Amino acid sequence: MIIQVDQEGRSAIQQLCDIALKSAGVQNLNPVNKILRSVVLLPIPEGIKQEINQSESPEKEDKAESQVKIEKPEEPEEKPKEYAVEEN
Repeated sequence: MIIQVDQEGRSAIQQLCDIALKSAGVQNLNPVNKILRSVVLLPIPEGIKQEINQSESPEKEDKAESQVKIEKPEEPEEKPKEYAVEEN
C-alpha cells in the first residue's frame, strides 16, 4: 500500500492516526503503524517551487515593520493616601 500526499495531507493522516490511538489505544497500533509507513510525500511541482521561493525572497516586506505599534499609557505614580483624622 502506498499513500501519496502533500505535507498538509500527511499532517491530516497523522492527526487521524493520533485520534485512533487515543480512542482505542493499543488495539489500533498495528493498523496505524501500517498506514504511517505507507505515507509518501509527493514531490512539489516546479511552478509551485518557484512561487514559494519568490514569496521567501528578501524583497518581501517585513510584517513586523508594517504593524502599528501601540504604546501603553504610563500609569500615574501612586500617591500615598491621606486619611482624615477625626478629633473628639
